[in-house]
Amino acid sequence: MTSDRRRDVLVIGAGLAGLAAALRLQESGCDVEVLEAKSQVGGRIRSIQRGDGVEEAGGTTIGGGYRRVIDAAARYGEELIDATPMLAFFREQDMVLRVEIIRQA
Repeated sequence: MTSDRRRDVLVIGAGLAGLAAALRLQESGCDVEVLEAKSQVGGRIRSIQRGDGVEEAGGTTIGGGYRRVIDAAARYGEELIDATPMLAFFREQDMVLRVEIIRQA
C-alpha cells in the first residue's frame, strides 16, 4: 500500500535487484519505497509450500563470486550453506557425481 507522501526514490519490483537497490539507497540516506505487483517479494526466487514441505524455486545457489550478496546475507543474519561438496557437475553431457556423495547415500 502506498501513501501520498513523497519519496526520494521509487523502486519498481521487489526482486533481488530491486531489493538490493532499495537497501543501498536507504543505507545512503534516501527515503525509498518499493512497489511489487505480486503478493511476495523475491522475484523469481521464492519458496513454495507443498504439503508438509517447502520447495525452493529460482536461484537457490550463490557462487563465490557474488561477494556483495554473501556479505548482505551475513549482515542480516542469514545462514548460507556451502553446497560445493554436494554439487553434481556435467562432463560431455553426462552428469557426474562425486564419489563422496554416492557413499553418503
